[in-house]
Amino acid sequence: SVFDMQGGLKEIIPKFWDPKDKCKFLALDEGKLRVSYKGTGKYDTDAAAIRTDRPVPPACGLFYFEVHIVDKGRDGHIGIGLSSPTAILTRLPGWDEHTYGYHADDGFLFKGVGGIEYGPTFTTGDTIGCLVNFRQNTVTYTKNGLSLGVAFKDILNEPLHPTVGLRTPGEIVEANFGQSPFLFDFDSELQREKEAMLKSSQSVNRALVQTKLPEMILQYLIHYGYSKTAQEFSSCILDAPMKDSLKSIAHRKQIISHIMNGEFDKAIDAVQVHYPEFLVNRKDIEFQLRYHRFIQMIQSATAEETIQYGRAHFVYDDPQVIENQEILEDVFSLLAYPEPENSPVSYLFSVSFRENLANVVNGAILEHCGQSCTSTLERCVAHNQILHNTMISHGIPAAALTDTMHLIRGNTKKQQHNSDESTKEQTKMDLSS
Repeated sequence: SVFDMQGGLKEIIPKFWDPKDKCKFLALDEGKLRVSYKGTGKYDTDAAAIRTDRPVPPACGLFYFEVHIVDKGRDGHIGIGLSSPTAILTRLPGWDEHTYGYHADDGFLFKGVGGIEYGPTFTTGDTIGCLVNFRQNTVTYTKNGLSLGVAFKDILNEPLHPTVGLRTPGEIVEANFGQSPFLFDFDSELQREKEAMLKSSQSVNRALVQTKLPEMILQYLIHYGYSKTAQEFSSCILDAPMKDSLKSIAHRKQIISHIMNGEFDKAIDAVQVHYPEFLVNRKDIEFQLRYHRFIQMIQSATAEETIQYGRAHFVYDDPQVIENQEILEDVFSLLAYPEPENSPVSYLFSVSFRENLANVVNGAILEHCGQSCTSTLERCVAHNQILHNTMISHGIPAAALTDTMHLIRGNTKKQQHNSDESTKEQTKMDLSS
């Protein structure tokens, strides 16, 4: 639904009619979606309108709502559209400046002056939709799920609320702001807009990015230890030897393998062999390896051996013990449970807990060797996400139609779908090497 199209934006988009922002001639049901006319409907001055609880935010990029005509009433003088928060509510949308409407009785568009011919009339049983496109600065209507074409252009320069107006007895309408599936295929429209936005962004000169990208990809592969893929990529794309990098990958993969297998003594030994000064300078990493070893001993060693190890390595006045008091409380509490694997602190035995340590150690070793603890590619993606979120918070429409993580996930799925069996097998071999 429209509620989910931009995650965090669903808290600021219109969801209901506002009971405090309506004409007295209208009745609103408890769900705040169905509106009924209760006036006499004798004159144009008996018209009545209602606005939503908030305006459409430009940050959503694309917004859509539908209004179902439950009953056209006596004359079917119904207007559907948008209005500014200051527009009077005793008029149909489109009859005054800063209001815009599509009217049921004649199919005309109104925007503060005389109406212009636009689309078909609509009546009981019809559903009229209103699509607000901030990227193109247009408003388009639909009837029963089919687009009627652009109705208004260049009007989205002020706050505008979805608005409906009624004028004669018996008129009843019910809105859908995404609470239910739309008749119109909004998801496909949103995808088309995203593709158009992506195509527009790709027209920018990307020479610098294309020059640096292979280096960033290679560094990412080396960072995470994809040795065979990195070697092939280096020789085929960059035509550059990488013997030193391959040696570093092998050492780090060995250490990470020990950590993931719960072999923390072997991990410490491997670190000391390949990077003798590392643990001397990074007492925090050594400490983490030690308490992970303690956790592993709870499962594999005797209680006496485990307690002796703890006394030897976790002295009360050790700065690392003081700094890590919170995690150590969880670690030591494992001794109190007859079945620690089923205790409230069983997360300490999880693969993800060891994996987090493996990533920390991997990054710390890279930093020790004069490299960054995170890959350049990941930093670029993170930087992009921060910029993207900043653009959304400042109400920039294009931000809602561009999402780096969505593109990455989409490309990953596409690549997985198109991969043949030999490529899959080669990847498996590489990752297990």
